[in-house]
Amino acid sequence: MFILPSGGLLQRYKNFVPQNSGVNIELFRWMLNTAKKMKLPMSGYHGGLVHDETKIQEDLVINTKGCENQLVGWVDTGDEGESLKILKEKTVNKTLATEVLQVSFLGYTDGGQQNREFMKIHFDNDMDAKIKKYCSESLVNPEKKVAHLQDFSHNMKKLRNAVLSSGINKFHTRTLTRNGLTIVWEQCINAAKWDEEKNSRRVHYKLTSSHLHPDSAEKIRNHLAEEVLNEDMLHLMKEYRNSLLNGVVLDSAIEFLEHTSILVSVFRDKRPILSSLTQEFNCLIQC
Repeated sequence: MFILPSGGLLQRYKNFVPQNSGVNIELFRWMLNTAKKMKLPMSGYHGGLVHDETKIQEDLVINTKGCENQLVGWVDTGDEGESLKILKEKTVNKTLATEVLQVSFLGYTDGGQQNREFMKIHFDNDMDAKIKKYCSESLVNPEKKVAHLQDFSHNMKKLRNAVLSSGINKFHTRTLTRNGLTIVWEQCINAAKWDEEKNSRRVHYKLTSSHLHPDSAEKIRNHLAEEVLNEDMLHLMKEYRNSLLNGVVLDSAIEFLEHTSILVSVFRDKRPILSSLTQEFNCLIQC
């Protein structure tokens, strides 16, 4: 069960900015101050709007602010909308609202932290989740299990980010190794530079600066992660290895790409997997 904040805290956030129809300048000012307080990067100031509607109880509520009382619950589309309605219907009337439209801003820096926190609710720790195979009891039917899965695109970004943070410099947070050989992001950058400088027709023509040096907003773009883990990147790394005197140093990185390229190929294939005997399913098992 979810433990919600106290009623007073919820009421505080709910009424922090008066909700009116149309563009609310005070709400934008509050969002800006919150972003500054959280020290968001400039990419966090850009994003998209997510809208949803919910059914509400048809009722009137008295909203008291200072010495003024106001009935809340009428359909409110703003002054311009009300004027157009009067001209169309040639009458002045009020109707009770039955639904509320909620518009939320989702910045490019928002990630999957909420999903990770949600999964932690159902397990004691990471080891407990692995032992239980990420399955927990269903609240609706305790005899059945509910599987908690991360989407494919999210996993691809996690794999890319793991290599992105791997290296020997001070700003790197990890060093990935396989069979005694390291897998670092510098290998991808060097392969792309070699491709651009030595080949008149690039092996992996889709690679851009956004792929190789992604900012916080570009790190959440699905295609940018998949295009450095797919078959094209695998082919480029193999060609780059052949150009080196000591190409063995790339063997572990190539082995890593051999697995990720299969994942990208299978999950981005629009054809459904109808049987466990299909070639795609066998590739996943080997991967």
